[in-house]
Amino acid sequence: MSILDILMVILRIFMILVGVGLLIFVHEFGHFIVAKWARIKVEVFSLGFGQAIFKFRKGETEYRLSWIPLGGYVKMAGESHLSEESTGAPYEFISKPPLTRIKVFAAGALMNFLFAFPLCIGVYLLGIDFPYPSVGQVMPGSAEAQAGMKPGDIIVSVDQVPIKTMDKYRTKIISVQAGTAVPVAVLRDGQEVILSLVSRGIKEQTFGIQVRANIIVQVEKDSPAARAGLKVGDEIMAINDDRVYSSADLKKIRDNPGQKLNFDIRHSDKTMVSYQITPVLTDYYDLEIDENMLTPILKVAPNGPADKGGMKDGDKIVRINDQSIVSWRQLVAVVQANPEQSLKVVVERHGQETVLPSVIPEQDDNGLGYFQIELTAIVGEVTSGSPLDEAGLQTGDEVLKVNGMKINSLLEIQPIMTIKKLKQLELEIERNGSRHILNVEPRLKKQGGIGIGSILNPKMRLQKYPLTKIHKAIAAGVKETLDLTVLTFKLFKKVFSKKERGALKRGVSGPVGIAYFSYKIVESGVSRFLWILALFSINLAILNLLPIPILDGGGILFTVIEKIKGSPISVKVQIISQYIGLAMLLSLLLLATYNDVFYNIWRF
Repeated sequence: MSILDILMVILRIFMILVGVGLLIFVHEFGHFIVAKWARIKVEVFSLGFGQAIFKFRKGETEYRLSWIPLGGYVKMAGESHLSEESTGAPYEFISKPPLTRIKVFAAGALMNFLFAFPLCIGVYLLGIDFPYPSVGQVMPGSAEAQAGMKPGDIIVSVDQVPIKTMDKYRTKIISVQAGTAVPVAVLRDGQEVILSLVSRGIKEQTFGIQVRANIIVQVEKDSPAARAGLKVGDEIMAINDDRVYSSADLKKIRDNPGQKLNFDIRHSDKTMVSYQITPVLTDYYDLEIDENMLTPILKVAPNGPADKGGMKDGDKIVRINDQSIVSWRQLVAVVQANPEQSLKVVVERHGQETVLPSVIPEQDDNGLGYFQIELTAIVGEVTSGSPLDEAGLQTGDEVLKVNGMKINSLLEIQPIMTIKKLKQLELEIERNGSRHILNVEPRLKKQGGIGIGSILNPKMRLQKYPLTKIHKAIAAGVKETLDLTVLTFKLFKKVFSKKERGALKRGVSGPVGIAYFSYKIVESGVSRFLWILALFSINLAILNLLPIPILDGGGILFTVIEKIKGSPISVKVQIISQYIGLAMLLSLLLLATYNDVFYNIWRF
């Protein structure tokens, strides 16, 4: 990693910290300004946490700039009936009428909600790319596949709501109640077709489709593509009359060196042109890793289906329902075909066969079964005469590192070699308790190529408004904020719905997942980062209004009860409630972290 790469990582992490801190600061600022309006004495208003860098006093309030830039806090006089410093003075928080206190409690969430509007408006002023709702691939067994969706379909509407981007399709589908059939209109060969798609809810539903990707990313100088006139940004519509939906459809180029192929190309100016291009032989390096090298020897995720069924790290799956299992690919095929079905699994453990009478695969987002196990880097049958065989790799060896990089699976070796453009590999292996170094020379092979690489990008819709049309940016930003708010409410409802059984377990992400997701968003650009901040701000607003003690919503609930009964809730009840609220939030945090670490990382 270069110095520039390191600096970019630091910058992105700093942006995330500042962004999250800004959301918390805005929340606390809401409490501050309403408290001041209500003539409540605010003793401290701090930008940041921890030791103050500098501070000053103006009137009754001490203003601080503190070292930890993760938001801020407001300290009001007489904040609760539990405060030992409360004197009953008229400027104290608990001395104010219930309605006034409710306004102070609600002000933080309101500010977070209002803050999402300028963030979304900024998104459309800077410009943001959204992928067109054009279908590239449909995953077998997915809700979309069962509804009859096909590659090449253009999604027009969901439940009569117009769909202009794939993002809008996803947010619309995921908000539909599990088990509900929703009409999805697609444009197919110029005709509108209505499909009935049954939502699988948060527990299982992500999306069983991939966006169409057929745009050329690179054109090498003096290559057949360059000589023919292809340019970056051109769309490959078809090769020999076979439509191109994804990078996988470039296989026809790789498999036909020396044979003239017909390319239907749509240029950026929308003109359609046909080219005849002959792929030439290009070099690539191959390790000839056969599927039989990938042994079904397991690494088992804690509390996953395999773990619950009795599997252990190091087990080798021998049979499933009396069907012999000899390769990883075969194992995956059997498990995927049997979601939520009880399977009789025989494993080899410490040299002896052990029968596990009931192992039940869970169902993933595409309707396929999974065990929550990972492939290990233990070698099965080595292909005779392959580069790895010639280097001395043997059955039972465990590959630990490739050119100093730790790996977890044999499937990681070829991509490392290709990405790093390595012509020689150094494998560190463990054999019978001892470590050895093997030097491998990948085999030089030829395949067809026209000089456009192996990656195609999806078509994107840029939504951007100049300052001269700021009214349109405001309108788009307001609509986006309201749409995100409605979506967030729907998702909160689904998470706690009986019909979405398991949604709470799978649909909640914690600090680990949020940090990872935020980092990926920051990599996509500033406008995407503003968009995710707006979403987080709305979530923060709604979460804080939940009637849970220690949250603002809990304070509102206690105040309403006090107004109804005519006196404050007893100190004992308040203390117990605070502990209960804290326990609930900690439990939710632990569940979310568990989801991030085990469910999201371990799934295969």
